[in-house]
Amino acid sequence: MKSNTLLSYAVSLILTLVFSNLLQYNFNMNFLYSIIILVVAFGLKDTLAYIFIILINLVVMKIFKTNVKRYVFIINLLLVSICGYYYKIYSEKKSQDICGPLMVLIIRLYYLSKENIINFKDAINYLFFVPVVLAGPSVPYTQFKERRNIRKEIGYIKITNSIAFLLIHLSLQHFFKLENTYKLSSFILSFINAFIVCFAFRCKFYFIWNFASGCCEIAGYEFNNINAINAETSKSVKDLTSNWNIYTNIWLKESVFDELKWTSNLVASLATFSVSALWHGTNICYFLIFLSLSLAVLPLKNNYKMIKYYFNKNVADIVALITVSSYVTFTMVPFIALDYKVTLKVWRNLYYYGYLYLIISYILIFFNKKEGKKKE
Repeated sequence: MKSNTLLSYAVSLILTLVFSNLLQYNFNMNFLYSIIILVVAFGLKDTLAYIFIILINLVVMKIFKTNVKRYVFIINLLLVSICGYYYKIYSEKKSQDICGPLMVLIIRLYYLSKENIINFKDAINYLFFVPVVLAGPSVPYTQFKERRNIRKEIGYIKITNSIAFLLIHLSLQHFFKLENTYKLSSFILSFINAFIVCFAFRCKFYFIWNFASGCCEIAGYEFNNINAINAETSKSVKDLTSNWNIYTNIWLKESVFDELKWTSNLVASLATFSVSALWHGTNICYFLIFLSLSLAVLPLKNNYKMIKYYFNKNVADIVALITVSSYVTFTMVPFIALDYKVTLKVWRNLYYYGYLYLIISYILIFFNKKEGKKKE
């Protein structure tokens, strides 16, 4: 079953590339091409569920005249959660399911719900835009309408780069397994193994997002959802979210963070990461990774300032780079395992170093504030 679904998905990617090229002759073929891609990748039943969710949203947009985007946001978040739960419990297709395309679809539906006047043909082309139907990026509707003539050569270069990332992913995945992390007796060896496993896992996303971006450029759009080098060299959580799954983070900022930042940045940040976890699914492991990331925002920022104060910017940059990279390795474990028991096994062998870092950092923040008040 797994090999069959992976083959179907591979064929759907080839079709995505072919159809992206054909859009130059008739852009209004997006709907038909995307339906073919979805049926090949996930089957007729899942594709009908995809269309049904779009119809539900169109009804909601028609009924509600005020706060439409909030209703659409809440309803779609629930629908994606239900979908994730269904495939986890009842479906035999463990490797691929329609939840991925639905996740990026609801972002486009959110942006569509913000528009007062919508051209039906433009809306269909937006919702079923061939290059993004499988894995995004889901850009704002207004940005989609600003089509530009991009040189196709750039698109093919990105697709070539994406294949390189796929080969790295497959090569490293073959030799480095997550379970080895808790089987190794040495902390250093366990950490190195976990670091490589997490990098290999990220390469899978670098592959699909660069592939999608290349197809977008072939179709005449410049939508870049990832900056791999900047993501790998991030010095803060903000750097990471600004360069990883870029358009999803833009959507989360607009739909959650900006709506709640009047409370406090901490509350808005926790809410944003919680919604991001729910958007991925109901598995507790998603909440572990995103809440762990949200808790690291303040310590990373504070420690950077402190090191910069006592040393210099260059030292602070190097320490921040190593710290963020190490912390991301720690927090990605539940995302890869999707099993809290396995996650705890791995973390135990890594001595929970990510959470030890948080505890020490928050203690330093507490005493620094206390010293600051005494000086006042």
